[in-house]
Amino acid sequence: MKFSHLPAFEKHLHSADPEHLSDVYLIVDPEEHVQKKLAKKLLQDGEEWAVYHAEELTLSKIDELLNSFTMFSERACTCIVSIEKLPKNFLKVLQEYLKSPRSNMRLVLTASSMLKDFAIFAKDGVALDLSGEKPWDKEKRLSMQIMQKFKLAQLRASSAICDQIVKMCGSRVALIDQEVEKLSCYLYGRNEVALKDLDIILSNPQQSIFKIGQALFEHHLKGALELTQEQKFPLMMLVYSLRSMVQRSYRLKRVERSDYAQKFPQLKGYLLEKTLKLSNQYSASQFKRMLQILFEIELLMKSQPIAEDFLISLLLIKLGSVLK
Repeated sequence: MKFSHLPAFEKHLHSADPEHLSDVYLIVDPEEHVQKKLAKKLLQDGEEWAVYHAEELTLSKIDELLNSFTMFSERACTCIVSIEKLPKNFLKVLQEYLKSPRSNMRLVLTASSMLKDFAIFAKDGVALDLSGEKPWDKEKRLSMQIMQKFKLAQLRASSAICDQIVKMCGSRVALIDQEVEKLSCYLYGRNEVALKDLDIILSNPQQSIFKIGQALFEHHLKGALELTQEQKFPLMMLVYSLRSMVQRSYRLKRVERSDYAQKFPQLKGYLLEKTLKLSNQYSASQFKRMLQILFEIELLMKSQPIAEDFLISLLLIKLGSVLK
């Protein structure tokens, strides 16, 4: 049985009697943080929980965890994370296990993409594959999850605020979970999330990304690349933030100085002067080309399985070439 939508998979978990859950599950999502979160949902009351990372396993260890008895409970739920990192002969051991799975253990395997070698796990067990989820569907789902998290924390949040958090975090669930938790703690005692709260909680990543953009505008491509390596920003966050920066600089060229306060109330003092300097340094055609590059990279990210690190480097190199 295979699921491609999280709500349908969760319905399966809630409706199935624990005794009737599959002995083997495969969870596929590009983010390891999500793999672990979803794997944990399969743990039932009274079951022993064990998690192993694929790169740390040996053949003898796999044999031991597949065949040893539980020590502290009648049943166990055992998870192996990122099985795409296992050698093929290790995968064959797991595939062989499918022929006669242990009745007292549920085996949960996770991966970042659905490879051909994993087809047998989806066929003989239950698989959830989120690797092909459309970006706009994922953003909508994450926004709804954020709203539910705030609700559990007794905080009201509009859909627009939840959507903004998704965009600022680049749809990266680990970062979203971190920032929502920080917001919930910060707003303890209040009952609503305001738009200005996002500036307070998410200020550090945005300030760092501004430094990346500033380095590009000042012809320090190497410095911009080094900053992305140090900070490890999600590509989506970088695209959204740099696009906002470029659009703002482009719009400044078309607005009278007397209208700055009305049109750009967030730009004041040093930030306004710095943005003005960057804006005056380049032509409208250069800003348009930069926006086109940002769109092209975003399209690549959403349509092709290309490593984020490569796309980030490609993005900065292309933007840097426009500013020469």
